[in-house]
Amino acid sequence: MLRVRKYDPQFSKRLLKKFSFPVFSLLALMLIFNSNINADRALVLDAESRVPVARVSIFDRAGKMIGTGDDKGQLPDINSSAYPLTLRSLGYSDKKVFSPEDSVVEMAGVVLDLPEVNVNTRRRPILHLTGYLREISSMYSSVDTVLLYREKWVDFMIPADKEKHFKGWSDPRILKSKSYYKFTDASGLDSVSDRINHHFSWSDWISLPPRVNQPKAIVSTQQAFDTIMGIGSFAEVWKRDSIRIRVDVDVLTDKQRGKWAPRLNSRLWQDLDFKRLFMTFEYSDFDTFSVSPQNIDRMSCYIESMGRGHDMFRFNDLYDNFLYVTTYVDLLIADREYLTVKDARKKEKDRLFAMEEASLVLESEKIPRDSLINDLIARVNAIDHDQRRLGMQIDKRVGSGRLPAPRAYKTKEKITRYLKSVLPQFGQKKND
Repeated sequence: MLRVRKYDPQFSKRLLKKFSFPVFSLLALMLIFNSNINADRALVLDAESRVPVARVSIFDRAGKMIGTGDDKGQLPDINSSAYPLTLRSLGYSDKKVFSPEDSVVEMAGVVLDLPEVNVNTRRRPILHLTGYLREISSMYSSVDTVLLYREKWVDFMIPADKEKHFKGWSDPRILKSKSYYKFTDASGLDSVSDRINHHFSWSDWISLPPRVNQPKAIVSTQQAFDTIMGIGSFAEVWKRDSIRIRVDVDVLTDKQRGKWAPRLNSRLWQDLDFKRLFMTFEYSDFDTFSVSPQNIDRMSCYIESMGRGHDMFRFNDLYDNFLYVTTYVDLLIADREYLTVKDARKKEKDRLFAMEEASLVLESEKIPRDSLINDLIARVNAIDHDQRRLGMQIDKRVGSGRLPAPRAYKTKEKITRYLKSVLPQFGQKKND
């Protein structure tokens, strides 16, 4: 039997008051993230908040980066032969996706405890940041595919805003580095090495951004969310809680976003064709109105570029115009300390001193590696370079393997040869 409740305006008000926050929060999320969502594509969610994770980086079964998710957390259409996939995003543990039939993928957040900093800017105006940087880069040409995994320790010197006696640097200065390369030809045969004569990675161009003002919508609030629109898409997405600020940036939206990648900004609008440039930043201990390099904890960057820059790319055939490069960079600030100008100059001149003095607090298990990367590292570490050199056979077309006996020149011949080298006209016959 159908029962009809008599209309009670007070009941509707109490119901609205009781459920207003979750209802309107849900509606807001639906309007922001769930518009135009394709039900046939997998959706990536935060395991705790159930909020979509935007722009996750996607790696195929061979460890090569093949794309990113969209702003609403959805994965693109991916061929089943690429599975299992590995998803990576700043602030989350890596997630494996084993089947294209998985409609919802949950990523668990990771909180890394960073060292406390005692700030005394009057006596120690220079902030020295030591960071652990890892990258996965791929280069595709018409004949070869190169996969690069690199780990390195870098540092930055950030002077206080009013400091004029020390310039410092916001580009990563390499203290220690180790590279692992995998080469695959058109027939599928591969080889590995720890060195290469060409450079195609963008990781050395990822510098710290300058001070940036927070949007007014999140200033002086404990929890807030704000989106800055660009030309046709999201330009910046700001998320703030009581202790942390996260900023997702699409640098290619317009030229104003170039401030987030200051060193790359001069390259973005020149001869290289950049397809994508996404950056994510995490800040803590920030002030009320802005974020700066002094507050940065972690950053990541994903770049897709195509073409050949005159100064950057020198690879294979000079007439091979097809060159597609992807670079994924993850930088974690592992140690920070405030220095006097004198100590900062000392570390600037001596990189070894800077590396030895830094108290690196990052433990290896906090940055887990994929099994494919571990296999690549094991293969490269197993290379015996000395044995390979000793086992090389001399090409007889170039030389017989026997060195000719040195010719014994007389004193007069030595003087004549020397004069000919210094005075080209010496010994030449005069024209009749």
